[in-house]
Amino acid sequence: MTVIENQVFDKPCYDNGDVIRCFGNPGDYFVIKNCVFNFLSYDVDALDELVSCVNGADVHIENCIFLGGPKAVMAGNGEYPIADSTHGSLVMENCFIGWSGRRCPEVKHGVKATMRNCWIHDWGMYFDTRAFGAWACDGGTIIAEHCLFTRTLDSSFSFFLSWKDRFNHLGFAINRNGIGELFRPRNWRSGLNRALTAWDTGTVYASKCYCNSDDIIIENCNEYLTKNQAIVIVEHLNNLCPNPQPYIDDTLLGLWDSLF
Repeated sequence: MTVIENQVFDKPCYDNGDVIRCFGNPGDYFVIKNCVFNFLSYDVDALDELVSCVNGADVHIENCIFLGGPKAVMAGNGEYPIADSTHGSLVMENCFIGWSGRRCPEVKHGVKATMRNCWIHDWGMYFDTRAFGAWACDGGTIIAEHCLFTRTLDSSFSFFLSWKDRFNHLGFAINRNGIGELFRPRNWRSGLNRALTAWDTGTVYASKCYCNSDDIIIENCNEYLTKNQAIVIVEHLNNLCPNPQPYIDDTLLGLWDSLF
């Protein structure tokens, strides 16, 4: 077992821009807990994944704060598809991801992920090519339980970034599946609306989740939380996660209150 705990990360640890890389080995698993990833002002071109899980890695991330970065967490990357589909597993529990561009998380190539009591906020604000929250594709699966997906209600892209985001989502779909994707309305959807998305052969399930705007789309959600129910999760995170106040000048509860 590899345990990474009680650390603050503010620069990449690998030449390609990764911060933590979990490389699967038989019988091994990774635990990342009580850590802060502070990349709110770091050069987007010098970063890749904050956490990268490959080669069938079994990874449990708990009580962590992710701030900024173009890509938060990726599980499965196509280089080790057999190991990923056979052994790959990701659990994210009691985590906050704020202002990351995308991959909050992204799960693919048969990896199975569970998100519990997680809060994903203002994805797309650290923009590189496309924006989205949690995303499952290429046979990946995400199950989200008691998760919150929020956006600052006055946050938006500039006109240029809004259309760049839309065209990059469209281009991604066409490159993968052909020109017919041009005529699928969901491919024109803004990344700011894509909270939890299953694309192509990906699968998502959601239960008892919350969003603070009608245009935030949590796909395949069977039950939504009320605001009063959601704040119980925020209080839970506020007690368990490291204090983000040194980095964002607010607590998680204070950030929640500012949304309303």
